[in-house]
Amino acid sequence: MSNAQFSIVIDSIGTASLQLVRSLKHISPLSDSQLAALIFQAPSVLISHLEEKTAYDMNAILRSAGAETQVRSIQETVTPGDKDHEVALVVQDVQFIPKLIEQVIGLLGIDFANATRLLCQTPTVLLGNVSANTVEALRTRFAPFHAELDVSKPKEARFDVYLGACQQPARLELAQKMRRKGIALANGRETLTQQEPLLAADVDYENAMWLWQTLESMKIPGKILNHDFQRFDLKLDAADLQNSALIQYFTTHFQMPEAVIPKLQNHLPVVLKHNLRFADLNKYLTELAELGACVSGHLLAFQRFDLQLASIPDVPSSAKVISMIANRPVDRIAAVLQQIPATVNGPFTAHQGRWMLQELKKLHTEGSLIIRS
Repeated sequence: MSNAQFSIVIDSIGTASLQLVRSLKHISPLSDSQLAALIFQAPSVLISHLEEKTAYDMNAILRSAGAETQVRSIQETVTPGDKDHEVALVVQDVQFIPKLIEQVIGLLGIDFANATRLLCQTPTVLLGNVSANTVEALRTRFAPFHAELDVSKPKEARFDVYLGACQQPARLELAQKMRRKGIALANGRETLTQQEPLLAADVDYENAMWLWQTLESMKIPGKILNHDFQRFDLKLDAADLQNSALIQYFTTHFQMPEAVIPKLQNHLPVVLKHNLRFADLNKYLTELAELGACVSGHLLAFQRFDLQLASIPDVPSSAKVISMIANRPVDRIAAVLQQIPATVNGPFTAHQGRWMLQELKKLHTEGSLIIRS
């Protein structure tokens, strides 16, 4: 009887990186993509029919790399993990973006430029087709860096579909195709107009994918937003900031010092809260409206900004910061910064803009974000 009666089972990626794939390539016939799928869809059998010593030696290497693995007999049944989940990273504090970039580089095996580009997107969709075990491992991994996970099962999710710029004949053709498919236009409309970007609201996965494929085949730009990944900023547009009930609400819910609240009057509109889920946003909107405040929610996925700088003590260093985050030539940025006040035209995402301001503040460069209409 052969001694090759053992398997290595991975229960979770844990704190490991895709370097695991390189460790396994020497003893596994599987491709890199197949090994990565086994890792991200744990529990799964990574390697089987190993001799006992080889199995335990290999298991020790994998565990030392941060993976949660174990040696099992090939006779034991392993219940495989699912591949139903998709995850998006929610950056709650931009000062941790450099650390998050390091984590993403290790996790996905991508370079600095691509990791930076990914972290600056909204929503920041990291991975799809992963298991529940991987979701929990990622949640634990990113928590120390003030980042949350939004988790979705796409086939059970709801979607909004947005339409980019296109000519009216294409809009009419698209509307006809949607009617034949039985997909209603958003907001009960009969036709597609140039002014309304929302094409279809609250559609299921099957119809969202059909719309996406249809837009691609017609070469029409568009965007699909999973409801599970939608985050919002809460903005105060107008209010009586002498109102005692409103002051108490701000101190309780937004941890604002009472003396600061009346001073907001000169800075309206102002963002009260970033990165809210829709349910939390709706709660704030309802409660603040009842207190007489005029508030609004703004979907982060579509917010774009320009950067306006009022004071730049160190132009070369400031230019390097903007160049790195915006992925633009440093000499062009430096030329723009020669004239004060300086406006660096975007479009920048919320993550990009807030991260730039955070890093520029360290150089005593004063600036703000100007939202694009």
